[in-house]
Amino acid sequence: MKKSIIALIIIFLGLLSSTYFVGEMVQTELQKLIKQQSDQSAQIELVSYQKSFLTAQMQVKVTIPMEGGTPLQFIIDSDITHYPYKATTSNHITFLDEQIAEKVEDFFETKDWLTSHEEVSILGSITGQLKLVNGSFTSPEESFNSEPLALSYQYNVSQHSGEFNIDWAGFDGNSLDGQTFDVQSFEIHSTFAGVNNSHLLDYQYRTHIESLALSDPHSNLRVSGILLEGETETSHDQTTVNSKNNWKVKEYQENGQVFTDNHINLSLLGLNLQAISTLKSGNENAILINQALINLLKQGATVELSTLHSNTPWGVVDGKLHMDIQPGAILQEVINNPLLLIDYVNGELDLSIPQKLSQHPEFSEGIRMGIISGVLKQEDKQLTLHSSLDRGELTVNGQVIPLQ
Repeated sequence: MKKSIIALIIIFLGLLSSTYFVGEMVQTELQKLIKQQSDQSAQIELVSYQKSFLTAQMQVKVTIPMEGGTPLQFIIDSDITHYPYKATTSNHITFLDEQIAEKVEDFFETKDWLTSHEEVSILGSITGQLKLVNGSFTSPEESFNSEPLALSYQYNVSQHSGEFNIDWAGFDGNSLDGQTFDVQSFEIHSTFAGVNNSHLLDYQYRTHIESLALSDPHSNLRVSGILLEGETETSHDQTTVNSKNNWKVKEYQENGQVFTDNHINLSLLGLNLQAISTLKSGNENAILINQALINLLKQGATVELSTLHSNTPWGVVDGKLHMDIQPGAILQEVINNPLLLIDYVNGELDLSIPQKLSQHPEFSEGIRMGIISGVLKQEDKQLTLHSSLDRGELTVNGQVIPLQ
């Protein structure tokens, strides 16, 4: 009996210490996260953090600069509950501008227009869900309607990695100048992980839009079956980065012209990691940017357009490109004489376009010159281009073209 009591006491003390540790850890990790997320696009300030043993109340102020106007400011009040191995939070947003707050409540027709819950684990992982109810605004001049939106996310504070999902049923409306828009089923999924000692993320993304329609008194555009997916991955030695993108559009209609089965598969391989990190950091130091461009060109890279396809109103367009930019090119010399880059580029380009495209007024003259010069070759109902560039020698449709 005594052993059982002692065991229960040990378990109880363990739970108490775990709960206390979770309370301390949550405060530290949330403060760290707030500091990391504050940047030029949004200033995030921890107003207060009042912690007891089992609960805590946190208040955060967010300021978003608005170009040419008053910054958008709101307060996030979070009620936090501590458990032995995790903590949960419920969040409430209040806009500091009373006019904005009133407009938001009128739009959603409820004070509970947003629900937000988070969970912080003992391992420093944050998971959350955010749901936005449907809302609408209508006036004699314009309107906007939004279907429900759901956002879920997971973030590991120490590893700077995570994922998020956005599922938006859609939105539509019209503006004062006669424009209308309608987007149905907008979905995004992405995973990401920070790259050490850089401003970059390794990430994968997938975006799907069921349909998108835009119109005004002069034009009509409708796109359906949009699928955008890709990834960026850093090499194991953290010297280069590869970017791969695969974009598909099932149908594209504009002013009665229909394009179907549109597909682009584009990869940029072997890019200098530090150069790309500098260029994406937002640094405006001209010396650092110039050095990044020097390193980017000096490193070389590969451009791979493995798929370019569209069923156009005039026929099928197909193309592919492989281009290797060899290491060693000097930026200043290339700027002074861009033709020098030819000595550092090897590659192949294949293109097939419908002959009927020559009837289009915007392309007719260029296509006619291409046929006369032999750059475009007639094959059945298509015009084709087969070209290669190797060590400064350009070959087009079997003929060597002088470059100097």
